[in-house]
Amino acid sequence: PAFRRYSTASLLYRLSMSMPSALYAVYRVRTLGASDAWIGTVLTVERVVSVFAYFALGRFLARPERRRWLWVSTLGVSLYPLLTAAAVTPELLVLPAIAGGIFGSGSNVFLTNTLLQVSTEEERPTFAAANTFLANLCAFIGPLLGTILADAIDIVPALVIIGALRLLGGLSFWRLGVGRER
Repeated sequence: PAFRRYSTASLLYRLSMSMPSALYAVYRVRTLGASDAWIGTVLTVERVVSVFAYFALGRFLARPERRRWLWVSTLGVSLYPLLTAAAVTPELLVLPAIAGGIFGSGSNVFLTNTLLQVSTEEERPTFAAANTFLANLCAFIGPLLGTILADAIDIVPALVIIGALRLLGGLSFWRLGVGRER
């Protein structure tokens, strides 16, 4: 049951994480007119912030009572498509890059820790395989759904809807009690 709740919540969450992946480059280039150099700079900022966020998380999570709040980082990743949609110049793309670096790190740690928590030692390889299958399924279907949505309603409203779906995906971890298992 714990793995089923985890899989249900992570399916919606990961689908919303994959949906905008094809839209970001289009938005950056077509809508904002960002240059290759600027896109590279934004991605570098995101990766550097991510590295520092992982180090900070290691120190922050040293106390067990803080780990129960790690699911909140799944809500923070909704800022990435929302702040991207709000950017009107290439320079403003730094804001979603910073948010993505901080909260993306937290959500990765949360998903990994929770998978270990909801799977028994003897069945962990099976659960890990099922988890990887669902993640790859989302990575395949998500960008297709994101581009269909953007074609139907335009790219900015699509990014806003995807941000809302990420928020719902993050809240589903809390609602289903994922990560609270002993």
